[in-house]
Amino acid sequence: MFHITGTEDVGIIKPILPKERLIGFQKMNKNENYKLVFKGASHFIFSGRNQMPIDEKLIYKDIKIFTLAFWDMTLRDNQKAKKWLFDMLMEKRDEYEYGIRVKGKSLIDER
Repeated sequence: MFHITGTEDVGIIKPILPKERLIGFQKMNKNENYKLVFKGASHFIFSGRNQMPIDEKLIYKDIKIFTLAFWDMTLRDNQKAKKWLFDMLMEKRDEYEYGIRVKGKSLIDER
C-alpha cells in the first residue's frame, strides 16, 4: 500500500487533522507499506486547486515518479525499482518528509 498526503491536508467536509490521515498507514499489517508526505501540501494539491505557496509542478513530478516506481515494484516485481523507492523514501530532504513502515514497525520518527 502506498499512502500519499500532505502536512496541511485537513478535512474539507469533516474536520480531520493532517496527522489523522496517517492512521490507516499506522494500522496497516501488511509486510510493506510506503508513506509519502509532502510538507506544506493541502488536500487541494492533489486536485489541481493548489492554495498553498509551494511548487505544485514539482509535487506532481514526484507523485508520478514515486507511483510509477511503486507500480513497477509491485506489478513487475522489479527489484531495482524496490531498492530505488526504499532508498528515496528513507532519504530526508528539505521540502519533503518520507517514511517507510515495514512489518508494522516505523523506520523513522512518526512525528
